[in-house]
Amino acid sequence: MKIGFDARVLFGKQTGDRTYLLNLLRQFVQMDLPCKFILFSDRWSKLPFDLPSNFLPVLLPKLTRWLYNSLLLPRACSAYKVDLLHVQYIAPLFAPCPIVTTVHDVHWRRFPETFPAKDRTLMEIFLPLTFRKVSAVITDSYASKADLQQFFKVPTSKLHVIYLAADESFFVRLKERERKKVLERYGLQEGYLLFVGVIQPRKNLERLLQAMALMLPKFEAIRLTVVGKIGWKAESLFQAVKELKLADCVKFVGYVQDEDLPALYQGALLFAYPSL
Repeated sequence: MKIGFDARVLFGKQTGDRTYLLNLLRQFVQMDLPCKFILFSDRWSKLPFDLPSNFLPVLLPKLTRWLYNSLLLPRACSAYKVDLLHVQYIAPLFAPCPIVTTVHDVHWRRFPETFPAKDRTLMEIFLPLTFRKVSAVITDSYASKADLQQFFKVPTSKLHVIYLAADESFFVRLKERERKKVLERYGLQEGYLLFVGVIQPRKNLERLLQAMALMLPKFEAIRLTVVGKIGWKAESLFQAVKELKLADCVKFVGYVQDEDLPALYQGALLFAYPSL
C-alpha cells in the first residue's frame, strides 16, 4: 500500500500542524509497517530523525498554495500511484485516490473575531467541499467532533477522534545543568508561569495578563514566560502589558527550537493554556 502525505508543513516554523505531522511520521517509522510512505512537498530539508527506505521524499515545483493543492498534489498522487492521501484541513477537490484529512478544530466558527477574515472566508468555501470529498476526517477531541457535526454537518460515519499525545522527549527528566544551560540562553530562572503557542487573539493571553495583574499584590515574584512566534493581531497584547504595568513580570522569548522545549517546560512552576 502506498500512503501519500502533503508534507509542506514539515518545513515551516514548528507550529502545531507541523508538530502533528512530524510525530505522526515518527510513529510510522517506529511501527515498521509494510507500506510505502510518500512525502510530497515543494521544499525539503533534513528532518530530526532518519527516514527508512520505505519513506520516499518527493520534491514538487513551487506554486501558489491553491495551485499546489488543486493541481500538483493530485498529479503527483497519480504519478506515484498513491492508494491513500493524508492532508490537514483543505483537501484537493479532484484526486485519484481516497483522502483522509485531519481538522484540529473549527474555532473560527465559534470565535470569528479571532481569525483573519481572508483565511476565514477560504475555510468557509473550501472546507465544506473537503468534507464532501474525503473518506474520513480525523479530529483531536470530542468537542471538535461536536463542532464539525454542528457547523458543517459532517456525517458521524466519517468522523474519528484520535487524541494528541506529548512527544517522548518531554518524559525524560533533564539533568539540572542541562536544564539551566537552556534557561540561561533565554535569560530565564526557574519558577515562572509558562505559555507556549502562536501569539494571537484566540490564545486568550490578555485574560491571562489580567489574572496576573490581580495576583501581583499578593504574589510579587510572579513571572510569565511566553514562548511562540508573533501571529495575527498581537499588538493589543503588548499594549495590555504596558497598561497593566506588567513589563517587569512578562518575558516574550519568541520562537524556540523543538529541542529546547523540554527544558523550558521543566523549568516552569505552572503551565498556563487559556486558549478559547
